[in-house]
Amino acid sequence: MKIFPKKVNLHDYIATGILEKYVLGLASPREVTEVEHLRRLSPEIRTELTEIEKRMEHMLMDTPVHPPAMAFHQIVQRLDWEEPAQQESSSPPLEKPMYTLLSGKTMTISIWWRCAFVAVVMLAIVMAVAALYFYQRAHALEQMLWQR
Repeated sequence: MKIFPKKVNLHDYIATGILEKYVLGLASPREVTEVEHLRRLSPEIRTELTEIEKRMEHMLMDTPVHPPAMAFHQIVQRLDWEEPAQQESSSPPLEKPMYTLLSGKTMTISIWWRCAFVAVVMLAIVMAVAALYFYQRAHALEQMLWQR
């Protein structure tokens, strides 16, 4: 199955803009297979693709999109565990237990995290008891073998 003719004028092919579409991910499946096939065959196509990628990267780095100024304020509020400004709502806010840190800031912990912590502690205790039990059993069996 032939996708494109045997002889391809590389300069004309590069000028069509297919390589730019390929780099941006906008090429059709047929164009993708064409470019990948030519990429394997032609070092000129490989270098042109690399150059296109570099040009696009420089263009994107020269014109960055900055986040809104309010985003920084909201992030700082969350890091300091501050409550954001209360918005008017019809339902009353749910009360969660508040914990005061040594720095004076407050933090809330969900009931599910507390349950998970209790489960992990219990599992650690069970594993420690099981390890001690099996260690003593192995030691007793070793002692019996040495006595024979």
